[in-house]
Amino acid sequence: MNGAAAPGNSTVPLLTVADLLADGTPSGLVDAASASAIAEKGDVVVTGVVRAFKAWVHDGPPTALGSQLYALRVDPAKLDAHFLAGCLRAPANGRQAGTHASSSSRVDIRRLQVLQLIDLLAAGGLSV
Repeated sequence: MNGAAAPGNSTVPLLTVADLLADGTPSGLVDAASASAIAEKGDVVVTGVVRAFKAWVHDGPPTALGSQLYALRVDPAKLDAHFLAGCLRAPANGRQAGTHASSSSRVDIRRLQVLQLIDLLAAGGLSV
């Protein structure tokens, strides 16, 4: 399966956490109208599971996201999607935002931290 929806068809590839643990290729199709979240080109996708914690900028066709996968849509005039993805995937972020209730700990994406410009200036990591 190449993961692309047929023209005029209302199905889209479905990406799950299990797919990410395998090779990252969506393994199924789902009706677009029934998908709880669809990642569009330029969206930041975040996994909500510690063992598969990732954040990246989606650059493929529209893709439905399974449970524990989240799409964040940014306004490119205000924030660079690649900067956001880089901040979110910082190693400490997944550990800090993760719950430790079980071996399949979940990440509360609301607790993930993003560097602010003022923090970069204060740390000397950015010159203006």
